[in-house]
Amino acid sequence: MLTVTWAVCASGLLLGQPDAALEKEFEALSKLPRVMSGNYRCEPWVTAANHLRQMGKEKSLKVLNAYLARSADHERVLLICRLLFVNPKGWEAKLGGPRPPNIDRQAVKNYPLFPFAVSEGTPFVLVKGYAPGGKIGGGKQCLETCADLELIKEDYSTKDWDKAAHKLIKSEHFLKLYPECDRQEMADFIRDQAKKTAKKDE
Repeated sequence: MLTVTWAVCASGLLLGQPDAALEKEFEALSKLPRVMSGNYRCEPWVTAANHLRQMGKEKSLKVLNAYLARSADHERVLLICRLLFVNPKGWEAKLGGPRPPNIDRQAVKNYPLFPFAVSEGTPFVLVKGYAPGGKIGGGKQCLETCADLELIKEDYSTKDWDKAAHKLIKSEHFLKLYPECDRQEMADFIRDQAKKTAKKDE
């Protein structure tokens, strides 16, 4: 997995500043593993969400709006917004994707950030493939909605992801989410998401 280092380009977030100043931010967003393809990993998504949160609401929204205008990457924008902003009205849980398991629709209501489930401060994805969408529309409409929302108050956890995965897998809500025939497959899927990128000298 390619790891992209985030860099705060504060000068590039001023109004009228050319997109070139935001290239590192754009590259990091574009390298986020696609949830739609079932390749989600905690590490890059946690890094991205934490970096944007630390930039503050105004600057993070400018980055995301500029990235969307450049890339038309609605999928990543819609999903990072679920992790980054607190939506009191909730995010609509759209069930779909290349290969979702058989999910109990009532049990989904236990996960307000669906397709994400946050365990011990760590976001995991509950389906093998997800097509974002819902009542607030595409990426542009989502960012307009987020302009009236608050950022999350704390960073996501950057350690003990294996323990967080284990706790999620053993939870009552997780067991209710899938039929017995899918539970082991999805438990393995959750564990894989907790794996960190190996260092070059490892």
